[in-house]
Order: sequence, then C-alpha cells, then structure tokens
Amino acid sequence: MLSAERSRKVCRPFTLARTARASYLKPMGIFIDVMIAVAMLAVVISLGMGVFSMLKGGDYGRANSNKWMRRRVMTQFIAVALLTIGFAYKMSH
Repeated sequence: MLSAERSRKVCRPFTLARTARASYLKPMGIFIDVMIAVAMLAVVISLGMGVFSMLKGGDYGRANSNKWMRRRVMTQFIAVALLTIGFAYKMSH
C-alpha cells in the first residue's frame, strides 16, 4: 500500500512544471482583474457625470453631456475588450 502511494506521487512529472507556471502566471491574472475593475469604475463615473450634466441642464448641460456620454462609450468599449481578454486568458490558463 505504501509503495502504491509513492508511485502515485512519482508518476506526476509535470506537477512541478504546472505549479511553476501557475505561480508565474498568477500576477498576470490579478493584473487583468484589477484593470477590469478600474475600467468598470471608469464607466460608472463617466455615466454618472453624463447623467449629472444632463440633469443640470443649461449651458453646462449643453456643453458637457454629449462629451461625457462619448467618454462613457469609449470606456465601455475598453471595459468590454478587457473582459474579453480576461476571459480568453483565464480559459487558456
């Protein structure tokens, strides 16, 4: 029985390589997660500023609401792109 347990441990030659690869790639996964969170926060902030400028109205609303909504679309595109990259990265690793 003891020899069978030993042979199971010895028969896994790629365990060390997988562990080394996983520990090496872990910071990249964390980096992608942080970038996705930052991009989503930027989308929420630009959406809030756009809605605020629309509600305020007047000259400020006319001058800034369209700019903020364009920024929201741009940050939303970046967030979706980062989500796609993150899903692809995590599925491959």
